[in-house]
Amino acid sequence: MGYEEIDGIIGKWVEKNGLALAASDRGEEIRCIARERFDKNGTLTEGISVLIGPFYEGKIGIWANHYAIIDKNSRKKYPRMGTLHKKEFEVEKHELFAVLEEAYELANSWM
Repeated sequence: MGYEEIDGIIGKWVEKNGLALAASDRGEEIRCIARERFDKNGTLTEGISVLIGPFYEGKIGIWANHYAIIDKNSRKKYPRMGTLHKKEFEVEKHELFAVLEEAYELANSWM
């Protein structure tokens, strides 16, 4: 894990196997964790997107969606399997970064 400043916000980043995770130290939403697959022409075909947050009343949630590209001309993303996972964690704001590793494991296991 490492720290990087993006647009004046200190974020904590994890990068493994092309999957990047980011969290604002403001305790807001952590977005967006994504892993995508491309065909031999480099066209996006499917992916996983994950939103962690927002931090609310001592809880933070993980929502993950699997999407597929159906209309390659417009490159619109359409849900393929819907919400794959929803989980709430009871954490303090300073513990938000600990959720990143679990979110990575979840998203990585679906692709």
